[in-house]
Amino acid sequence: EFRDSWKRLFLASVVLGFGFVLNLVGYAFPAVSSAPMSPAVLAAAGKYGAFLLAIGLFFSGIRQWYPMLLAVKQDALARASYYRKLVQEANSVFLRWDTQGRVLSINPYGEKLFGYGEDELKGRHVIGTIVRERDAQGHDLKQMIRAIQERPEDFHHNENENVDKEGRLLWLAWRNSYIPEGLNGEPELLS
Repeated sequence: EFRDSWKRLFLASVVLGFGFVLNLVGYAFPAVSSAPMSPAVLAAAGKYGAFLLAIGLFFSGIRQWYPMLLAVKQDALARASYYRKLVQEANSVFLRWDTQGRVLSINPYGEKLFGYGEDELKGRHVIGTIVRERDAQGHDLKQMIRAIQERPEDFHHNENENVDKEGRLLWLAWRNSYIPEGLNGEPELLS
């Protein structure tokens, strides 16, 4: 179907080129009003006929694109809805945060696990909310977060101590992925 529309567009451009040639031929022969079938009259009739045919072929080719573009858009919307549902209903935390360490979003399971609403976490730094500066063994989690921000590929799989809103300690295994162009066009991390 897509190939057929391109064939029509190509044919339209060929016919349009033929119309331009006929246009030039029309200037080569001066119009003779006494001869109804003079070369100038024939060239003008051919030229306008070619232009009309070219326009018809062009719009016929373009018209075939609309259902294809609509199908692609509907497929993309269906996939986005499917993945949104997966993220919203998964029993796993999906945390988006920027390269400065501020929370961009968290899914409902993460909200429930940490005891925060999305509006409570959004825009706040992960340190001091869901990650303490130091864990119970004294490891510097603030430095670890900085390292994840700078080199996320080194922390693709990471397990560390977290904390909920009430101060309860949680151990979570994270998969960190760097996204060069997130939803707002800026780089972000998905954990």
